[in-house]
Amino acid sequence: DTHLRKLRQTMEQRQHLMLNAIAKYLPSSVKVNTPKGGYFLWLELEPPFNAIRLYQLALKKGIGIAPGSMFSTSDQFNHAFRLNASFAWNDRLEQSMKVLGDLCHTLIEDK
Repeated sequence: DTHLRKLRQTMEQRQHLMLNAIAKYLPSSVKVNTPKGGYFLWLELEPPFNAIRLYQLALKKGIGIAPGSMFSTSDQFNHAFRLNASFAWNDRLEQSMKVLGDLCHTLIEDK
């Protein structure tokens, strides 16, 4: 029980740090869905935002996201993507969130 309590606390702190970075670097229009279970965050930007294009650009920078279309057979989640908030926070992750935010801003401007 003690181990699980500490683990939950650690994971909640990591998620909180990720949420702070989202607020700091991503467009203000981003909607964040925090599921009750697990430590994945779902982010949505206004359609026609292209999460597949974001995935491709982010991957070239060594950043992994999961575009919403990977989880659906329809086009309803093409503007959404999932982030894993369970990683230990460090300077590299902070920088990755900044780059991800820059990419999102660029894709919105290029519409």
